[in-house]
Amino acid sequence: MLKRLVIALLFTSVLWHAEAQDSRPNILVIMTDDQSHDTLTSQFMPYTQAMIADRGLTCTEFMMPTALCCPSRASFLTGKYARHDGVLINADQLIGPTVANHLHDSGYYTGLIGKYLNSWSGNARPEYDYWAAWISGYVDPIMNIFGTFGSVPGYLTYIQRDYALDFLNKVPANKPFFLLFTPHAPHLPAIPAPGDENLYATLPDWRPPSFNPVSQSDKPVWLARLPLLSPQQVLNDVDTVRLNQLRCLHSVDLAVRDILLKLADQRKLKNTFIVYYSDNGYFWGEHRLTEKNRVYEEASHGPLAIRYAPLIAAPRIENRLIGVIDLAPTIYELANIPIPPDVDGHSLLPLMQGTTQWRDAILLEGWPKDQHYEAIRTSDYVYIETPGDKAELYDLKRDPYQMHNLVDNPGYIDLVENLKHRLHNEFTGTVPATLYDISTRGFVQTGNNVLIGGLIINGAGPKQVILRALGPTLGQPPFNVPNALANPMIELRDSTGALIIANDDWGSATNAQAISASGKAPPNSLESAILTSLNPGSYTVIVRGVNNTTGNALIEGYDLNGSTTASRFSNISTRSFVETDSNVMIAGVIVHGPNSANVIIRGLGPTLSQFGVTNVLADPTLELRDASGNLVSFNDNWKDTQQTQIQATGLAPPNDKEPAISATLSPANYTAILRGKNNTTGNAVVDVYALN
Repeated sequence: MLKRLVIALLFTSVLWHAEAQDSRPNILVIMTDDQSHDTLTSQFMPYTQAMIADRGLTCTEFMMPTALCCPSRASFLTGKYARHDGVLINADQLIGPTVANHLHDSGYYTGLIGKYLNSWSGNARPEYDYWAAWISGYVDPIMNIFGTFGSVPGYLTYIQRDYALDFLNKVPANKPFFLLFTPHAPHLPAIPAPGDENLYATLPDWRPPSFNPVSQSDKPVWLARLPLLSPQQVLNDVDTVRLNQLRCLHSVDLAVRDILLKLADQRKLKNTFIVYYSDNGYFWGEHRLTEKNRVYEEASHGPLAIRYAPLIAAPRIENRLIGVIDLAPTIYELANIPIPPDVDGHSLLPLMQGTTQWRDAILLEGWPKDQHYEAIRTSDYVYIETPGDKAELYDLKRDPYQMHNLVDNPGYIDLVENLKHRLHNEFTGTVPATLYDISTRGFVQTGNNVLIGGLIINGAGPKQVILRALGPTLGQPPFNVPNALANPMIELRDSTGALIIANDDWGSATNAQAISASGKAPPNSLESAILTSLNPGSYTVIVRGVNNTTGNALIEGYDLNGSTTASRFSNISTRSFVETDSNVMIAGVIVHGPNSANVIIRGLGPTLSQFGVTNVLADPTLELRDASGNLVSFNDNWKDTQQTQIQATGLAPPNDKEPAISATLSPANYTAILRGKNNTTGNAVVDVYALN
């Protein structure tokens, strides 16, 4: 009996050891919002300075390749430049797997506390085990806690700190953790915590040499023509903003202290890789600028401190070029996860271990308003191009405030040519494939059962599109679709539901001549069309029958710019009532080359009930066919065949009974058909996402 007991105890010990043997480091990423690069100091953040920077690596040349919230955060999550992950502006959605997906799949306990992405609704994401997302407000903020929206009483930064402490208490004993802690501070409106409203009242005003310069004649036209900041603007948009941002950082500093003390109490501090940085910097009147999203140092150059005792035994300063894009590859290597081959960044582990081999340049790029800039930043120089405007070159050692543009200086001709060549050859990517035309055919009923299309345009600048609703044409040869909608009308609405434009018969449109000249005019005069330019964002297209008539109709979206602009179709989804036989839902996609397009196509039914849609399709099936009608792929339940691949995109259907197909499509025409299993009927959505 005793022998059996000993064996049982030994067996139990082996099992316990097997469960507890994941000794990979914990990962804590602290990302502030709009923190200027000169504020991680003992004056403003003494605890963060003492507990992270003074115990590890202080990186003096840390760059945010795109100095704007959502693109910079996407670059952290993917390890890619904005031009490669597709998130160019705040409205762009990030599509595809992130470092959080890979960590979660490899066994990490994952958490998001704070701001995620500007383009994300705030709903809980499946790659995070713990979710406490900020939505709006500093005082009694609106948050999404584990999928539920609501107001949380208190001051935001301290609320987020308390959720972080709760997260640390909930980490399973046998798992390492990944916590993305993202305070909203010091982002505007920069409301300080109670008691901090009068901090730094005697602090001198910020007046560097580049502050509100009288002349900027050597700068690009857009900057040279900016008016001087008025005394009122200096007071409101610079001095007051600066003080309140610094005051907001005080609460962040206390939150950092409390989180690290908790880790020490749990005896996890030594085995936790800790990163502190900001998504981008902020202008306080330099070059007559406020806010961010510009190439200059105040926005693109930020604070970075790393603490990790196993690799950084003593505090030191690191002066080599590091970027946001390097953080994800570093985390992958620490977690023993293969670094995806398409990342742009490099793991920092060799740098921490003393390598002398490191990059000597990094890409800066951005899409402010109707502009685009790209630059190559070395340790000594930055060369900047703004298409259609004057180029710039600055000597960062002699001119750290970027006051003197050297691009026309004869002594720098060779350097300009060298940096220009590198800019256009070292950071180029493949030309993306374009979803040139996306269309869906469905049966239009009345009330809520009309044909509803959702359209997302990513990128920068307007995209010219034509949207069509066809009915009578479907009933004619060669289509011969029965029950065609006799007289369709079309509406275009913005993300708030507000009507942008509507059309009944396309010939009655004020720009009917332009519609005809596009070559995309509907064949029948009773069919409707809208030709317009749309800024990046989300839109809804609704097709109804005039006088509540019903029948089969086709909704189409054409990209008239193709790949000639920085914006593009990234997703279109259509909701319709799926019947049987010819009245199923049919989506057409044209992939416009020269390269193949990685897409995911989904069919949603049960999920729609969560949004108040009645009579949903209980079990949809999905077919993908080529231009000849040959079956390319079929799926009933998305987990059946491509579960890992689909999950990695971050776009897996919420319900196991919903189908999805992940495919790489060569330039050609394709058709996706959504049916109800066993001829069932109901409301459903077909989604097409362009992953590249």
